[in-house]
Amino acid sequence: MKTNINVLNVLLFLLLINFSSSAHPTGCSYDGTLTSTGLYTCDLGSYTAPLAYSSFSSPLPQRLKITGVTGTFTSQLSGFSSFSTGSFDANYPASLELECLSSNSLTLSSVSFTDMGYLQEVKFSFCNIVSLTSGMLSPFGTLNSLRFEGGSIASYSNSFLTGLIVEPVTSTPEPKGELVIRDCTITPTSIPAGTFDVLTTVKSIRVENAGVTAVDSSLYNLAVAVDDVSLADNSITTLDSAVFSSLKGLSDINP
Repeated sequence: MKTNINVLNVLLFLLLINFSSSAHPTGCSYDGTLTSTGLYTCDLGSYTAPLAYSSFSSPLPQRLKITGVTGTFTSQLSGFSSFSTGSFDANYPASLELECLSSNSLTLSSVSFTDMGYLQEVKFSFCNIVSLTSGMLSPFGTLNSLRFEGGSIASYSNSFLTGLIVEPVTSTPEPKGELVIRDCTITPTSIPAGTFDVLTTVKSIRVENAGVTAVDSSLYNLAVAVDDVSLADNSITTLDSAVFSSLKGLSDINP
């Protein structure tokens, strides 16, 4: 029993060190319970913008969640280009989640994520995105996972993914190569030709409960590495029999 108590005391001591040693801006909090590289959560209305990379340490903000996001999201992040991939904790992906105020809209621009090329996974939660224009997400470079969950996308170009690579990133603990749009209404509701043309190395494309009414018959023609497709819980009444014909490695489909 004494040994168990001693072990518990050591663990509590290490946990207290983990909480106390992190440095971050006012308006951000650090969850050190998530073992070595925890999660920084910053509320957009509580810190002084821009959120500066240099304000974080012990550990660095490899995992970052920004809450209360609304309005125009530009010039909100600063200095993150200094993040060296050599400093990553290999147990976790380098990630960013924007969690929006669900009743408000979010305006993005081509410079919203200029410094964020180190990221491996990006998630938009409950965001009512005004527009996704051509190349807007290209500053991310290569992503293991791109997710839009909840909210809406009021307008998107069929080239909004231009300049972005989505593929399994082998340096992450769980290589995925996924694009997920779930419970997020998109317009146009008929996904046009070319939308997924740049996703030549993506493995999974899941567009679920997004209000989709139709997809172009050539939509997946260049996404030749895909082995998992889902269009579940949409309003598609007919689907061209040839729409998946180019996906030779397709092993899972949920139409």
